[in-house]
Amino acid sequence: MPKSLIRFIFLLLFLLLSIELIRLIFLFNNQNFFPNLSLKVIFQICLYGLRFDLVIISLFMPMISVWFFIPWTKLKKKFWRYTLYTFFVIYFIVLTIPSLIDIAYFSYNNKRLTFDVFDFVGAISSEFQQLIPRFLHDFWWIFILFLLLIMMAIFIFSSFYKNLFQYEISYWKQFLMIILLHVVLFAGARGSFGLRPLSILDASSFMGPTYSYAILNSTFTLVKTIGKKELPLVQFMSNEKAETTFPYCKQYHVESAPPTKNIVLIAVESLSSAYMGFFRQDGKSYTPFLDSLCRHSFVLPYSFCNAKRSIEGIPAILSSYPALSNVPLLTSSYATNCLPGLPQNLKKHGYYTAFFHGGKKGTMMFDKYAETIGFQAYFSEADYDGPKEDYDGHWGIYDEPYLQFAIRKMNSFPSPFFSFIFTLSSHHPYTLPKNRSFLYSEEELPILPTIRYADFSLKKFFENARKQPWFKNTLFIITADHSAQMPSGCFQNFPFNMAIPIIVYDPSNDTLQKVSPVLAQQIDIFPSIVDYLGFSDTLCSFGNSFFSTFEKRMVLLLDYPEIVGVFSNGKYIRLNNNGETRIYTYKPCMKYSFEQFNFDDSVAIKLVKAAYQQYVQRTNKNELCPKKTHTKE
Repeated sequence: MPKSLIRFIFLLLFLLLSIELIRLIFLFNNQNFFPNLSLKVIFQICLYGLRFDLVIISLFMPMISVWFFIPWTKLKKKFWRYTLYTFFVIYFIVLTIPSLIDIAYFSYNNKRLTFDVFDFVGAISSEFQQLIPRFLHDFWWIFILFLLLIMMAIFIFSSFYKNLFQYEISYWKQFLMIILLHVVLFAGARGSFGLRPLSILDASSFMGPTYSYAILNSTFTLVKTIGKKELPLVQFMSNEKAETTFPYCKQYHVESAPPTKNIVLIAVESLSSAYMGFFRQDGKSYTPFLDSLCRHSFVLPYSFCNAKRSIEGIPAILSSYPALSNVPLLTSSYATNCLPGLPQNLKKHGYYTAFFHGGKKGTMMFDKYAETIGFQAYFSEADYDGPKEDYDGHWGIYDEPYLQFAIRKMNSFPSPFFSFIFTLSSHHPYTLPKNRSFLYSEEELPILPTIRYADFSLKKFFENARKQPWFKNTLFIITADHSAQMPSGCFQNFPFNMAIPIIVYDPSNDTLQKVSPVLAQQIDIFPSIVDYLGFSDTLCSFGNSFFSTFEKRMVLLLDYPEIVGVFSNGKYIRLNNNGETRIYTYKPCMKYSFEQFNFDDSVAIKLVKAAYQQYVQRTNKNELCPKKTHTKE
């Protein structure tokens, strides 16, 4: 066997081993997302992952191989040598950089990189520039790893390149060899000898959905999502049948009660249920204040987020719009659609509405979204009237002073008012104010000290709010924008890695103090508030009031590229765009029992299909708002 062929095989093995090494580091750094990792499981992940790795190696190899159509004698020259070295470095970057980024980013994104990441970076462009130095500081070792790998890759490629020219061959033989190589690369890039090339969805067929993101690599998922239609139309049943099976518009009361309650809705950044002792079977807690508040509130232990990122979680809460598309609504082509919104409904009943977020104005386009759905005021970092020391240096104003600022503003609001407050301190890079360093301790996860700080900030908020004249007449709801890194235990398992709290506190209603067994989700908050206030509005939303007796309850999630419907009978259904479904089971994780409805699997499948069809059809046709307020653009 010619030495050049041996060197080529060695180069190919090095590329595969580099990607596998990155996969192992990815697994180690994100092991909280992949339960029960044994040596056998890790071996299987790496083995099945090779198929996806070969796809990207083959797909991008023409970046180098196409140059070998140039005659052998010319390739020996210095110019072509350096040209090939340059393209090889680019090739190696394409193969490895996305997966290296995901070593750090996966824990915040909860999925492999997809092409929508560029839209998301654009939505936080000002913060992104400031965060790059901090990411390099926190994950400097990933950068060092990349440098070591690329130096080794150049050395091996150099050895392969030099050995190419030991033998003189005619151009027609060279030409035929390169043609044959590209035929092999074409087959490798498909990843399959069947009619359909290897897809993202295939990853879950090897070891189930639990380990699919570990089997995939990030270059593969980026490539496979380029140019994908955001919401391709589906038709599982007639539109009339879909509306009957999963009603989108509903009405909870015949006549409207007069508005009496102020509303303060707080979304705490990354507040997973796993951090609260009130929900955990072992009672371990990082939120002593919230645990105490739960004992005086209406609490839904089995509540879940419908989104994995803030840019998706806020519309889930305020517009009852779950994130079932790979592209966030606010950066998609549907961003100009008419959207239902809680402030729109409340304004009709005389409410003054305000959105509070201590970040920069324009971050994730929350200011534009808030205006679109009817908020009359938007308060950002620019409106904060406190000292400069309250700025965290990255995202905005620390939670504690910003929540106090919100109280000062609410004291000037007319009654009734609705305030939505979105905190930010429990977001990477997880910084604490210097005067609150006593909340820091070495923990299993870096987010936990800032969760303590968020809880402490809420305690201070309620201590001050109790002194205000509007407090007794206010309904408080506390939830999260999405879940985050999970400590070890059952919360690592699906669907409890998506569990977030929903806490409803009314200081004037002693009967609203119970642990509800109802299955709930973010998109239920909007209709639940309207129901609790007694308004007769025709409500168009994908959620349902958790105060109602609606029995067909399910949680809607996206585990790209599949839609997931979670049911209270210990089952969840995965649905793809072709209408194919798979049923899985899960074990309860909370210390509280929940309401179980043991309806037929066929009924559950129809419900998931009807909900997703409604979602796709209404989003594409711009029919999300009630007909009486909807106008075509």
